[in-house]
Amino acid sequence: MLLAFLFSILTATYSLSSTTSVDASGVLPESSTYTYERSATTGQKGQMTAGNSTRLYLTGWEGCTIRTVTLSMRSNKSAGAGSLKMLIGKEVVWQIDDQSFADAAWAETFTTDWVDIVKNMNVEVRSGEAVEIIISATQNSLYINSYTINYEAPVSRCYSVEFVTGLDTILPPIMQAAIGEPILLPAWQDTAIWHFIGWSETEVEDAQWAPSILPAGTQYLPTHDTKLYAVYSSGDKVLSSSKNVSGEYVMVQRNAYTEQLYGISMGAALLGKVHEGSLFTSPASIVYTEEAQSVLCSMVDSNAIYDIHFLTDSTLTIQHVISGEYIGYHRTSLTNDVSEWRYRLLQDGSWVFYYEHNASTYALYIGAGTDDIFNSVDGYVQHMNISVLENNVMWLYPYVEAEYTSWPFGKFYSVENVDVERGKNVHHVHFGNYDLWIIDGKKYVHLK
Repeated sequence: MLLAFLFSILTATYSLSSTTSVDASGVLPESSTYTYERSATTGQKGQMTAGNSTRLYLTGWEGCTIRTVTLSMRSNKSAGAGSLKMLIGKEVVWQIDDQSFADAAWAETFTTDWVDIVKNMNVEVRSGEAVEIIISATQNSLYINSYTINYEAPVSRCYSVEFVTGLDTILPPIMQAAIGEPILLPAWQDTAIWHFIGWSETEVEDAQWAPSILPAGTQYLPTHDTKLYAVYSSGDKVLSSSKNVSGEYVMVQRNAYTEQLYGISMGAALLGKVHEGSLFTSPASIVYTEEAQSVLCSMVDSNAIYDIHFLTDSTLTIQHVISGEYIGYHRTSLTNDVSEWRYRLLQDGSWVFYYEHNASTYALYIGAGTDDIFNSVDGYVQHMNISVLENNVMWLYPYVEAEYTSWPFGKFYSVENVDVERGKNVHHVHFGNYDLWIIDGKKYVHLK
């Protein structure tokens, strides 16, 4: 039994390879990512001088049970002090307050040799949680050489999906019928003010922009016990436009590359003015209706608004609203020239904007950028045969201000009840976290 347990323990190690990066070795959780950061701009590899810190940030560990964490560290010959905090999600699972490296919480001695600082734990990483290790120095110097994590991988089983509706009414969890089998995401209800647009693995608070949306009626494959949040939008749905009407639009494309970089159902919106022959982009969540019409589910960045002016000769111009500069072209590159784009409406209601150069056709396109380090998504002109295009190129969304939330009536007041007490001279209405009293014709509002 003990031998079987030992074989179930896996080890992942992150070793300092430079002053700004780590290399991973051992067995890493599938689809996990890692990032190493340091606040200092000078110093040796792994060194933390007074007032500086390092941070290892891990994602993709959901379902893993962390057993031990070992830090290979050292100090200066006769000095060195600092603190440590390890978080899984928002929970602090290991903390060392500001202490000398020679104290028991650290190595019990100052040393220039690498020593192991070990923490035993038995903590499962839950859905959506990241693992974070922050080390801060308060006295010169502390050094980190590597991070080693012993863990148990998730056991294959049927997973449960819990639905957080943000209302007082709830949906029952759905359990996979078999290991590896997707579930069908349920539909949900609108409220009087907010309309339901889908589910998200990320909670949306304070009317932030909508994250990656999982539409109702689509299949979802959980890889661990998962909590999905309902996402609501205020106002009307922002539907794509298939009419050649001049106005202010957001220009978005969703393809395999944008989904790979930004997440499921995520496209990219053109952003700003032309910079060195291309355009920056920002993530934009898109879902498709049963009628195959696309819906924009992201809060609109003001820098992503373009004035598209349709001309009488089946051409158009594109102008960035904030800067006033045009999106034009010269030969095979984007410029800020005032250029007339030809356009074509595709079968699915998306558009292709293009021009001819040297008997070739170039179209405005969003895809892999030139910045290989950061895996960027850029807008540029792409040589293509537009006669074979049928769908899913550039979507135009009229500029509409909308807000998004998982809690239509406040996070701590998810009740939409309206209780009316009628007396001869008194009316009492309760809605969300407000009480409205009407006494002898006078209105009093009480905020809980």
